[in-house]
Amino acid sequence: MSGEASATGASPRVPRPGTQKSSGSVTKKGDRGAKEKPAAVLPPVGEEEPKNPEEYQCTGALEIDFPELCSRLGYTDFPKVVTRPRPHSTFVLSSSLSEKPNPDDQRLSGSCSLNSLESKYVFFRPTVQVELESEDKSVKEIYIRGWKVEERILGIFSKCLPPLSQLQAINLWKVGLTDKTLATFIALLPLCSSTLRKVSLEGNPLPEQSYHKLMALDSTIMHLSLRNNNIDDHGAQLLGQALSTLHSCNRTLVSLNLGFNHIGDEGAGYIADGLRLNRSLLWLSLAHNRIRDKGALKLAEVGVPTGRGG
Repeated sequence: MSGEASATGASPRVPRPGTQKSSGSVTKKGDRGAKEKPAAVLPPVGEEEPKNPEEYQCTGALEIDFPELCSRLGYTDFPKVVTRPRPHSTFVLSSSLSEKPNPDDQRLSGSCSLNSLESKYVFFRPTVQVELESEDKSVKEIYIRGWKVEERILGIFSKCLPPLSQLQAINLWKVGLTDKTLATFIALLPLCSSTLRKVSLEGNPLPEQSYHKLMALDSTIMHLSLRNNNIDDHGAQLLGQALSTLHSCNRTLVSLNLGFNHIGDEGAGYIADGLRLNRSLLWLSLAHNRIRDKGALKLAEVGVPTGRGG
């Protein structure tokens, strides 16, 4: 009896259904499938997928369209669209200089100094300055000064500038243009309103001096300023050919400012040759260049009136 009892006690237990023993561990039914499935990755709370800038429909309000397109392209810090500042009127003190200073006035003076300091820092921050029409507050002029305009920024402008129906002028001062970005800028000009007639590119020297492309036969620019661009005699030759040749002539440009460049007597001769068959240009400035008597004589030979030579 005792032998049978011990044999019965030593018999192995039959595993319960629903469990499986493997290498010393017990796994419940269905756990293997759960482990093989990859966990779903959820986007972090508060983050949104980047929006496609091509899907955005511009409203015609530059202060809305420009930051929206910048955000859609991934910019986190971009220039603000602000109204162009005007010179402050002079302030005349009404009190006599012999009066004792008022403590309230002194505190006000300190506050004004702080505001003045802050305004100076704001002045040097990159902005897109706009000048508005007095009646309907639509944008009529754009000023960009002292920050690099990249290819992507020009792509944004190509979408948000065409809806500006009253745009008349674009001014780019020291924005780091290259020959490539100038070509992109020229390509967006026909997309803009027909009211756009004035372009100013100053302080943007280009290695290939391709400014003459702004004066192509299909150009609608009437007023062009190219001051301070290090234009030399070779650049003047290209500009002279854009004014006119025996086979073509620019018929839209009315004023051209070439002041503060490096044009010499040879370049003045090229400009004079371009003026021989050009009948649309009414005003030309060559002030502060390197033109001497020889170059001035060449300009005089084509009948440059007072105000067209510099």
